[in-house]
Amino acid sequence: GALAWAAASLLAALASGKATDPVPLAGVGAVAALVKVALSGWVVQTEVSLSRRLGDELRDQALGGLLAGHPRQGGDDVFRLLTSTREIEQAALVGGLGGARALASLLPLLALLSSQTPPLLLASLALWLPLAFLLARVRRALLRDERSALDLASSLEHQTDLLFRHVDLWRVAGSGQRARAWVRHLGRLARRSLASVRARRALLSASNEAFAALALLLAVLASSRSWISLPTPQLASLAGVVLLAYRPLRDWGDARNAWRSGQIALVQIEPWLAPISPPDLARPCWSLEPLEARDFGAPWHAIRWNFRLAPGSLVLVVGPNGSGKSTLLRALLGLEPAEGSLRWGEVELGERGVGPEQRPAAWAPQQAALLSGSLEENLALGGASVPEARAWLGELGEQLGDEALGEGGRGLSGGERAWVNLARAWATGLPLLLLDEPTASLDTEAERRLVEAVEGLRGQRTVVVVTHRPELWRPDQVLATERPR
Repeated sequence: GALAWAAASLLAALASGKATDPVPLAGVGAVAALVKVALSGWVVQTEVSLSRRLGDELRDQALGGLLAGHPRQGGDDVFRLLTSTREIEQAALVGGLGGARALASLLPLLALLSSQTPPLLLASLALWLPLAFLLARVRRALLRDERSALDLASSLEHQTDLLFRHVDLWRVAGSGQRARAWVRHLGRLARRSLASVRARRALLSASNEAFAALALLLAVLASSRSWISLPTPQLASLAGVVLLAYRPLRDWGDARNAWRSGQIALVQIEPWLAPISPPDLARPCWSLEPLEARDFGAPWHAIRWNFRLAPGSLVLVVGPNGSGKSTLLRALLGLEPAEGSLRWGEVELGERGVGPEQRPAAWAPQQAALLSGSLEENLALGGASVPEARAWLGELGEQLGDEALGEGGRGLSGGERAWVNLARAWATGLPLLLLDEPTASLDTEAERRLVEAVEGLRGQRTVVVVTHRPELWRPDQVLATERPR
């Protein structure tokens, strides 16, 4: 505001031709400009901090929704969730905080115009308001097109991400050129889907500046043709204010567009933000009991299971790929909705949710999750008792010590990952262990040692192992399935 006042007053003084000393006015403008520069770093830092705080809160709520059991269709949904969260961060930064800053810059300019040329301001508003209404209609139409374009672009980005993640496979297969061609193809599709929408968005953003320039041109034309009485000093002052309004007008247009994009992204992630209340069931004292299933299975799968597992037994689940072995484990864990009856001793598990408070099962999935952190942090994240898990790992636990693992730290071999995965499940203390292909990617010696360790749990835990290599094991019971017809 001070900068605009100094600029307008200086231009008016110069245009009037009066013997007015311009130095004080220029000094006020210079001081205002320096203050603005000094504050700009703090303002930007604050804006980024606030937008990141919003993103952190959204990610925390979305993760809470997923942990509480919000349904999802697969990796695409999680990728879209994270992409949308970043879009909302940008909307808060550019559309919310940036828009507020642009509006705060425009208000003193409008006040200055109203004080110097009230009739011209009223005439400008009379011209601008209908145009603003028209632009709002156009923005709403653009919003529908942009939602579809962003959905397509998000899906294409996920596919590109998968191509990059599996680059070693393309190298081994000698299909590097095909992979590159596919990435270029996906890039072209994403570019086409977004280019026209972004171009129209930029056009709408620039329209505010264009209207300001048009208003100034009309004022100059009206004054030169004597349609209105506007002295030269006031016209010069008006020009200075309009020129200073270009940047906040452009920022305001960008803010509107970013805000619209944030609204689209928020609609996409809202299903994960609503809290889910788990059933209020008391946690039993999980002891070793028989596990009994009657007509049990996921409603979308054709297989229905009927079995009774003796306490402390070692059970294999065998069958071809796609026959429902891993689906059975997920249903036992409550990760898949299930029909039929599932009882642990006298406790009916079908009504219960996910987690150790709800079910007596620990899970070692085929792909061991390993974060960038110490062994202790990775074990604790899996719900394990760290001292017990370290003791069970023995020499491997001593070797890893407090060294950082994963990205940026020590990489683990397939066998080491398998041991950490198994130790994390075992050290939960839960009486039912569900192991999904625990010997996958292990060499012969590592297989033998891991099988001996699992079989050593016989009588202490009920262990259910999904495997394609039943010849490695000496089970008490085998659950076999066939691919559904």
